[in-house]
Amino acid sequence: MGSHISPESITTSFDLDGDVPEKAATLPDGVRNALEMLVDAIHPPEELQPYIDAMKSALGRPLDAKQLEGVLIHAANVVAETRWRLEQGRKDHQEFLQDLARNFSGMDKALQGTEMQTQAGYQGTQKVGTALERQLSDMNQRLKRTGSKDDSRMWLQQRLAIAFTRLDDFKEKGSQQHSTLHGQLHTLSSALHKMEHQLSGLQGKLVSDQGDSLRDPLTGVPSRLGYEHYLRQVLAQDRRKQAPTVLQVWDVDKLGELNDRYGRKAGDRTLRMIARLLKRHLRDGDFIAHYGSDTFVTVLNDTDFFAAKDVADRLMTAISEAAFHCHGKPVSISVSGGYANAIAGDSPQALFRRATEALDRAKAAGGHTCLPAEGNDAE
Repeated sequence: MGSHISPESITTSFDLDGDVPEKAATLPDGVRNALEMLVDAIHPPEELQPYIDAMKSALGRPLDAKQLEGVLIHAANVVAETRWRLEQGRKDHQEFLQDLARNFSGMDKALQGTEMQTQAGYQGTQKVGTALERQLSDMNQRLKRTGSKDDSRMWLQQRLAIAFTRLDDFKEKGSQQHSTLHGQLHTLSSALHKMEHQLSGLQGKLVSDQGDSLRDPLTGVPSRLGYEHYLRQVLAQDRRKQAPTVLQVWDVDKLGELNDRYGRKAGDRTLRMIARLLKRHLRDGDFIAHYGSDTFVTVLNDTDFFAAKDVADRLMTAISEAAFHCHGKPVSISVSGGYANAIAGDSPQALFRRATEALDRAKAAGGHTCLPAEGNDAE
């Protein structure tokens, strides 16, 4: 996008204040649900969530064609902005990798310098040893040829003085080389610490970004993306362990009517409470996610198809007996569900399709019930 959108601009751009336009009409449930699912599937960064909230609020009111166009335009803007930020994140990661490569290059050069210094030190040692050996050899030959003890003593003293001078020079050069090597090692250590700090920051950012994208900001439970990521892993494990898994898909009964009567915020509070109830009445090893709009999914691990019915009854009872209130008035809330067990070679899409087909039959039967997928219990 040429310029980034701000959360403040969306609240006025829909022009929803004042009287409802004469040509405004309440969207059909099917259209509204489809648009709400589209909005829920965007998963923007946290600072763009006000856009999503404003669009959800707008979808719950009568809209004329121009206002509906505004909602769709802003949905497109949020998608574009989210994509732009993802691209910026990708560029940040690329720049980090480039910095990392430069640091590696610097370390490599420092290592090469260390190697050259070490080689120079070794060659210097060899030269000193050779020179000392030659001096001692000369001394030995001189002693054999000389006949004067005084001359020999003087000559030895001169040669030894030269040897000691060269040894002192060698020690000084060795000390300088040691100091140089120490500095290079310090440079290497500093570069390594910098790289470790950068890597730690990147890892933290990746964990944070992944956590945000896999969690639903409205309910606090995993999002549709989180559910799809989780189910793929579970089905892959099931193929290896032959462990039974059951998928349940839930819809909140008549949530649209509750939104129309009490407002979108009441509907959001209802979804949050249902998420808490489902999570509270599931085992630690089970999984819950907000799939979108009024739909939740639960994944029951190590649970056979028949035990899943008992779990479904327990969840429906917990929700129907909970104390829901809107504007100080008690409100009756119920859910409908469908469930299917994973079979050999199942894909996440096939398993979800069977469960939603069972959900559709439950809703067609009047709701507030949970039905199994047809023919699935024989597997």
